[in-house]
Amino acid sequence: MHLSSLSQPVCRIIVDEDREYEVQVVPMTPTHALWWHFHVQTNLIDKRYVHWAGGDASPRHRADVGWNWCNNLLYAQAHNATRFASRSSRTYAWAVLLKLSDKAGDVIPIGMTTTVPDFDATLAAHGRRGRAFVWYFADAPDDLYRELGIEPPRGVAKVLLDIAVQNRLDLSLSDACTFLHADPAGGPKLVKYYVKKVGMTQIRGHGPRISLWRRFKDREYLLWDDFAARNFCSTLDEFRKL
Repeated sequence: MHLSSLSQPVCRIIVDEDREYEVQVVPMTPTHALWWHFHVQTNLIDKRYVHWAGGDASPRHRADVGWNWCNNLLYAQAHNATRFASRSSRTYAWAVLLKLSDKAGDVIPIGMTTTVPDFDATLAAHGRRGRAFVWYFADAPDDLYRELGIEPPRGVAKVLLDIAVQNRLDLSLSDACTFLHADPAGGPKLVKYYVKKVGMTQIRGHGPRISLWRRFKDREYLLWDDFAARNFCSTLDEFRKL
């Protein structure tokens, strides 16, 4: 995957006013993907959550119902195989996870993501250029922490988004611009999170295909410009040191 460690990863995450967990960003392996698929995806997410299909938002709506992280990892590897000749790590997909270690020292994935640091794409009126692309990401539902007998931390999704920006910055690219696709299966709650909670801009209008496999769809893509991405990441700076 041509993956090296991030220079400034988030390494602490809040549980409540008095407690934090230590976390690490590590490369995703097939073993990690398989663990997530059986312990989180099929046992929790697919059984207890549903896609949004209209109407009011619900805490039980998740866009990642039915996902398979073994496949998501393979997609990233296939993407990289098509770019082998370029030998440029900035266009490779990174597959990483956020891990929490339990008392026995076992690795507990609490978030999964694949990102591309410099994805050349046209985003309607925002034009064509390279930006970080958050391909897939998912944070563990609170159900996982209940099964582990621990309190759920806050802000895992924010840490996963931060990984995409830090990845781009570590490669000394010109800016921190980042975009993603909000799957309609996540419902309006998902778009509201991206806009209200992390400060992304919903892209409106019409445009050409983003890539060979991706069509642009009005209001389904969201964007951070350089300032917005850096401003978001600055809110996590205090958690980058143990």
